[in-house]
Amino acid sequence: MTEWENRVGEGWRRSLAEASGGLFAWAFSQAAGDREVAMDVAQETMRAALETAHPPRGETGPWLRGIARHKLADAWRARRRAVATLPPDLLDGMTPSRLDVLDEPSAATVRDAVRDALAAIPSDHREVLLSKYVEGRSQREIAVELGRTEEAVESLLARARQGFSGAFRRDVMEGRR
Repeated sequence: MTEWENRVGEGWRRSLAEASGGLFAWAFSQAAGDREVAMDVAQETMRAALETAHPPRGETGPWLRGIARHKLADAWRARRRAVATLPPDLLDGMTPSRLDVLDEPSAATVRDAVRDALAAIPSDHREVLLSKYVEGRSQREIAVELGRTEEAVESLLARARQGFSGAFRRDVMEGRR
């Protein structure tokens, strides 16, 4: 037996294996269909789960998704740092009519703006927004998961929406999109 197998019981290994089945699908949906990012997030999440010294006390699935949300945020930040600006000579020779197509945002542009706005807000705000609007959880479910009252979650959601809106507007207004 390996050190890890000695550290955790058969129940934990079985629970982790069962929960890992839906992890890639969840990561794929969160990565807006980017298979490469989803695979990286799922692999990094499983690695982190396997290296943990303390398995979760509750359900394994939500615990893994919590780790995956952090790994996805890390991937967004890394991607944001890696994005190079367009060289000025790239637009040389383009006529105004050809530049007009840049005025309408594509789905990818909007997706990137949303990712950037999510990456710009505090992690607790990002997590509560993802839980509510992406995972479709109720305020009550979020409150139980976070160990807070429903009123506290409602307040956190309001602050998170305000922060996201501000970050999204700044990104668009500064002309990055």
